[in-house]
Amino acid sequence: MIWSIVHIDNGHVTCLILLDLSSACDTIDHQILLSILNRHFNITGTALTWFQTYLSNCTNSFCYGDDTTVDYILNCSVPQGSVLGPQQFSSYTTSDIPSVCMRHTVRFHLYDDDKQAYASGHVSDVYNIRRRLLECASDIAAWCTSRRLQLNSAKTEAIWFGSHANLSKLTMCDLSVTVNNDNISPVHSVRDLGVILDDELNMKQHVNSVAKTCFDHLCRQRLVRRRAGYDVTVRLVLAVVMPRIDYCNAVLTGLPAATIEPLVHVQKSAARLVLQLGPRDECVTAAALAAHQSTNPI
Repeated sequence: MIWSIVHIDNGHVTCLILLDLSSACDTIDHQILLSILNRHFNITGTALTWFQTYLSNCTNSFCYGDDTTVDYILNCSVPQGSVLGPQQFSSYTTSDIPSVCMRHTVRFHLYDDDKQAYASGHVSDVYNIRRRLLECASDIAAWCTSRRLQLNSAKTEAIWFGSHANLSKLTMCDLSVTVNNDNISPVHSVRDLGVILDDELNMKQHVNSVAKTCFDHLCRQRLVRRRAGYDVTVRLVLAVVMPRIDYCNAVLTGLPAATIEPLVHVQKSAARLVLQLGPRDECVTAAALAAHQSTNPI
C-alpha cells in the first residue's frame, strides 16, 4: 500500500488488478510441475525422482453415507493441507509471472493464488496505464492456459487509487479492464488479504469494519461475562478481539486520530468488559488493562 500512497502524494493515480485463480490447487498438472522444478529450480537426480514418486499413484474417492466410490487416479492437484503442497503450488504458479509483468513495465505482488498487477502514472497518462495492464492481464491469462490454470473473472477486481480531485477527473474515462474476454468495472474498495482498501486510501472502511466485528464479539462475550469469570473473559478478548485490531495494523500508521478512534473505543470497551466497569466509571485503555493483568496474572 505504501507504493500507492507515495504516488497519491505525488499527484498520480494507480490502477490495481486483483486476479484470482479458480480451484488452483486442484488443477496443477504433475508433469508440468516436475518440469518446472527441474527447469526453474534445478532439481535433478534423486531429488527429482523423489518428487516424482511423491506425486505418482495418487488416488481419490468419494464417500456418501455408507457408499464409497472406486479410487480414481489423479494426474493433477496437490494436497493443500500437506507440508509440500503450498511450496509446490507456489513453484507452479509464480515462476513466470514476474517476467510477464516486467515485460509490460507493470509491478506485481504474488501471494498463493492471489496475483496482483498495478501501474501508476499521471492523470493524463491513464489510457497508457490501462493499456499496459490490459496487455499484461491478457498475457497472464494465456500463461495460465498453458499451465492448465483458469483465471476466475467473477472474483477478479480492479480499482483506481488517487486523491479525490484526481479521481474526479477520471469520471469520463473508460477505466474498465478486460480479463478472459470479461469486462471488469472498477470498484471503490477491495479486500486485499483481509484489509479493505478504498480508492482514496483513507482506510475508514477498514477501520469501521474491524471495529464493527470486534464490537459484535464483545456484545456476545458481555452476555456470558458473569458466568465465564475473569480468566476466561481475558482469554476470549485476547484470542478473538485483540488479534483483529493487531492484524496488519502497520497500514494504519500515520492516520489521523479521528480515523482510528473506533479502534480506540474497541480497546476501551474490551477493558471495561474484563474489569466489569460500567459506562459511568472512569474510562480505561488497553494499557490500563495490561497493567491490571500484570498485577493479577491468569
